[in-house]
Amino acid sequence: MTSQPPLVGRAEEFAMARQSIAPQSGTGGIVLAGAAGVGKSRLAREIVDHARSARRPCHWLYATASARSVPLGVFAEFASSFGEDPLRRVQEVLTALTNDQSSRTTVVGVDDAHLLDEQSALVVHQLVQRKAATVVLTMRNGESAPDAITSLYKDHGIPRLELQPLSATDVAALLEQALGGPVERASAQRLWRYTHGNVLYLRQLLDDERAHHKLSLRSGIWVWNGHPEVSPTLTDLIESNVGRQDSAVLDVIDTVAIADPLELAVLRSLAPGSALRDAETRGVIVVDSEAGVVRLAHPLYGEARRRRMGSLHRAELGRRIADAIAVHCPSAPQQLVRRAILIAGSESPHDSELLTAAAESALYLMDLSLAVDFAARAVKCDGSIATRVLYGFALVTAARAEEGEQVLRDADELAGQSPERAQIALFRAASLAWNFGQPHDAEAVLDAAQHAAEEYGLTASFAALRASIAAIRGDTADAVAGATAVLEEPDIHPTARMFCVMGLAVALGDVGDLRALDRVARDGYSYAEGHPRASHQRFGLSVMHTDGLRLTGEYPQMIVGADRLQEQALDHPNSLVINGLVQGMTSAACGDLRSARQWLSESLAAAEHISWASEHSGYWLAIVHGMTGDSVAARAALETVPQRLFVATALWDPVKHVAKAWADAAAGQVSAALATLRDGAELMRAAGRPARELWCLQTATQFGDRRTAGRLAEIAGTVEGPRAAAAAAHAKALAKGDGPQLMSVSESYRAFGDKLAAADAAAQSAAAFRAAGSRGSALTASVAAAALAKECGADTPALRTTSGRAQLTPRQREIASLVAAGQSNREIADRLHMSVRSIEGHIFRASQRNGVTSREALAALLDARVPPEVKLG
Repeated sequence: MTSQPPLVGRAEEFAMARQSIAPQSGTGGIVLAGAAGVGKSRLAREIVDHARSARRPCHWLYATASARSVPLGVFAEFASSFGEDPLRRVQEVLTALTNDQSSRTTVVGVDDAHLLDEQSALVVHQLVQRKAATVVLTMRNGESAPDAITSLYKDHGIPRLELQPLSATDVAALLEQALGGPVERASAQRLWRYTHGNVLYLRQLLDDERAHHKLSLRSGIWVWNGHPEVSPTLTDLIESNVGRQDSAVLDVIDTVAIADPLELAVLRSLAPGSALRDAETRGVIVVDSEAGVVRLAHPLYGEARRRRMGSLHRAELGRRIADAIAVHCPSAPQQLVRRAILIAGSESPHDSELLTAAAESALYLMDLSLAVDFAARAVKCDGSIATRVLYGFALVTAARAEEGEQVLRDADELAGQSPERAQIALFRAASLAWNFGQPHDAEAVLDAAQHAAEEYGLTASFAALRASIAAIRGDTADAVAGATAVLEEPDIHPTARMFCVMGLAVALGDVGDLRALDRVARDGYSYAEGHPRASHQRFGLSVMHTDGLRLTGEYPQMIVGADRLQEQALDHPNSLVINGLVQGMTSAACGDLRSARQWLSESLAAAEHISWASEHSGYWLAIVHGMTGDSVAARAALETVPQRLFVATALWDPVKHVAKAWADAAAGQVSAALATLRDGAELMRAAGRPARELWCLQTATQFGDRRTAGRLAEIAGTVEGPRAAAAAAHAKALAKGDGPQLMSVSESYRAFGDKLAAADAAAQSAAAFRAAGSRGSALTASVAAAALAKECGADTPALRTTSGRAQLTPRQREIASLVAAGQSNREIADRLHMSVRSIEGHIFRASQRNGVTSREALAALLDARVPPEVKLG
């Protein structure tokens, strides 16, 4: 970020300042005050530049500490030839500053006016008092200034505007402008927390992090992945404020820097009371008496001080703080994690118990990277089977499935016939099924360890996991029956129970049993919140629950669930991936395609390792691009989705079918899209998954398929929720070409929140009205469709028929799209299973009807964004 950053978040201050320096204001100027780096100088320069653009004479001057020792030092260029009389010199400077021949009032800007010498301050004071010029001054809070300057706002009524650091929203906007693209929400929040909205720190931090390749572009989203690499430049900026403190205060700063925030009771046990009072008085720490904690006044103070510490000193200080926390604070999960972090510099064997407990706590808190780190260190401490199993489990949970599988296999070889063998099999089978998409291999692992499970009391746990594997295979009936029976058992391993609940949620969503789905999901969330080993799985359950609600059309409940997850999601990659997926699915279902694209891109950008959630996000991103009519982006998204998960599992069928169909539809290849959707629907019907079959058939109906009414009517009798009835009515009305009924269907979709389907139904209503000669009704329906399309940001096959760009039948439109793709008549005929002569006939009639004489002109008609005269000449 080497160029000047854009002025963001200062609209109100800028407007107030412009008003204050306006010739008619009579205020004499404005003083901008604030902490170092808050953006005073930038705003002041913008104000002066604005005045200059209005052709007012302007001067911009910098006050410095070195010039302060020289009388009129800041005005040296105006005072170089004057005599020894101080007052005459002041008068001559005043004359030189205001000798412009124009009638406009001069504007004089002085940066860091608190550094002015007494004579320079007198010049500024006289400019205001005599109304000879308008001044724009910046001052740093906490610094003493000449009386002549302070009297301007104390006695002469010049406004003093206290600039606050930028808000989190402003920092996000600044980042997007500076980086030239969208920024991951979590990254923007982290950068704001580290800089507290200080523009100077933010600018330097961005330069540093880009230089260290820790700020990168992923899936079209800027992501910052980690803690700041504090450069010497940034350290010097921070140390100019912090490093001037005495040694006792620096000790307090260093202690808090190691464990910010730190409990007040802990800090009091480690530092003298006088040093604490001095540190608070000097503004380097903030004491929150109500919460009982102490924080550094700025997060980057801690980064700078930690950089200065030697490794031995840091390890010793960390150990002291960890021991004090153990004495003064309860052993809550957060405290166990903090103590383990603090002893990072020490790897003594007697820390194994703490590291193991901290790993369990980190899993509970969803800090999976820390859980992996603690478990790995625990293995180094004692190398027991139990710590190896914990390490493997943490790796699997953190989506590092390949590494986790290897650690668990190695542990299995050491376990023999111990109780850990059955537990290892449980974790391996869960990972093979859910992370690798290999249900058959998972069942083989369970079969091999079945005897150990029976011997050590894990029979019910194995049965629970087998039920979830049935859901992954797409065996809905087996999944429902098996999970329902085994969940009555009291002693099930938490991991197996939650996977069983997740599988059951998938199966219940597949059959459209909303009441049972809600009950199972509610019980699952409650269980996960009380079991550390299962806590993280509530995020996975939220995906299954959300998807089931989406399939059946229960949008209000889906939105509530997504909001709840947003509140619970932590600033860690795995929860960010899942939260982005859920928010993206919800936004896409509701027709908010712009938001959906952002969320899904963030989900993919946050993924450090391939997982079922990131793969699912990839397919959904392709769907969203297809819904916006961007076939290139849709196909690119499809190509980047790894195929690992979908090779051997039916868990997410038919998302791949729907994604491919939307990509084809965006390219105008509706026949191919419908063929893909029919394949997906038949697959779902054979598997007994009617809610997913409904998804395929409704999408096909939106694309214009008139053969879906019979089957959708059957599904409407079994699947709960508003979607099935609306889709059945949609298919029936489309088959009959019933314009009024299609408008009624549009309202039905809109009532439960599916704005995109509502737009398509309205567009199809317009076509039906036109075919019936009802022009007024057709216009009304077209306007409704266009309004919904604009709200969604959608461009679909149905909506294109209302664009007014071309008069084409659906078949002619498809052929024209293939012409636009550069395909010959023979290639088009082969693709659509038609004769070349038929293709030629369609092209001829379409060209004749629309008054064009070339293939290029016919293809140009499809682009509603380009006026006809541009492409058709």
